Amino acid sequence: MACRSCRPVGGFILKVHVTTAAAVIAVAILAVLVGNAVAQDTPPTVTEAAPSVSQPVGSGDIPIDPDAQVPPSHTAAAVPPVTPVQTLLLKQVAQQITLYHRDIVRLERQLGLRLLPLSPVHGAVTSLSAGNQLLGKLKAQSRTLHLQWLRRRISDTLQSVQHMRLVMGLKPIVRTLASDAAIQQQLLRARRLKAETYRQYSNPPHLAAFMCIHHYEGSWTDTGAPFWGGLQMNYGFMATYGPWLLRHKGTADHWTPMEQIWTAEKAVPSRGFYPWPNTARFCGLI
Repeated sequence: MACRSCRPVGGFILKVHVTTAAAVIAVAILAVLVGNAVAQDTPPTVTEAAPSVSQPVGSGDIPIDPDAQVPPSHTAAAVPPVTPVQTLLLKQVAQQITLYHRDIVRLERQLGLRLLPLSPVHGAVTSLSAGNQLLGKLKAQSRTLHLQWLRRRISDTLQSVQHMRLVMGLKPIVRTLASDAAIQQQLLRARRLKAETYRQYSNPPHLAAFMCIHHYEGSWTDTGAPFWGGLQMNYGFMATYGPWLLRHKGTADHWTPMEQIWTAEKAVPSRGFYPWPNTARFCGLI
């Protein structure tokens, strides 16, 4: 049976079914139509241009000056935070500054000096380095004033010792107090010497006898010439047994009771109690 739809191709017999070929062509055409429809539904991509200077600015925008030059941005130096330990150290330094300042003020008042301006130190400590620098200055000033105060105390103590020895009729001290020793040791030795001298000075040999004579004589500050003081000394008696006191302090009414008694003590070895004939008899001394 002969095939009406068969065609010879390259020596082969190609059987083409007319109906199938028509269906394939229809599917291809439908695919092309659907692709065109999808392409039409997709919106086109629009590239936004950069706004120009002349572009209007909205109400909330900031206008840009094209001639303005923007300075380069510099990063601020980072300030290290203050730690609790630094805060505690700063507080301790401030307390020491206050204590040293008070000590300097006290020493200056005792010495009668004004070597350091008494400016307020509260609030002067702003950093730990500044506080340590101020504290070092105050420490040096305090050491200097303290040494001056110690030297003055030593000088005053030795002068008191010399005064008591002169009143008692003793020779001044010629030995030194080891000036090469530490200043604190010198002060301790001077005070020890003063205590020993004062014990002798406050206990005259005939203290009870002269207190009895004073009971029948005048006041320690009696100014009635020609007799002065609590033992009623005349000018010749004072010039003979108390010339140093008479030159430096005047008549006996300006002397202390112990100075008057020690002046009378110097007359006892040679004259006894006869310079006070009446009161000495009342006391049973002659």
